Amino acid sequence: VQWDNAQAQAILDKGVAAFMDDWQALSLFDTQQTLPAATLKAQRAQRQQHTAQGLSWAMQTLGLGRMPSAWNELSAARVPLRLLCGEADPKFTALARSITQTAPHIALQCAPSAGHNVPLEAPALVAKQVLALAPLPS
Repeated sequence: VQWDNAQAQAILDKGVAAFMDDWQALSLFDTQQTLPAATLKAQRAQRQQHTAQGLSWAMQTLGLGRMPSAWNELSAARVPLRLLCGEADPKFTALARSITQTAPHIALQCAPSAGHNVPLEAPALVAKQVLALAPLPS
């Protein structure tokens, strides 16, 4: 929570562009350095549309420090669940592996060579996994 609050204040103090530079420099995102320049440029353009107030609010409200735990609910879910993570994201891969051990209906798919942002780093894998779970409309 303290880190989230500090980041929220940094957004307001520095502005969106400077915050994005600091955010992207986090080691959590090192794997993205191998992505095509056009992909990174598109991601930055999308992020630049955010406001400092909106991003600050998101850090203070939606950060991991404030997220309620859903561990107990996961094992009670009545639908199959699939977790996607990047195999180069050790923290969240370990969490996902722990979650899959809570119930047999929870499956894990790790994206090879991807890090924390699997939709950005492995979009084809994400699309394949979503389409495998969702029937196409007729």
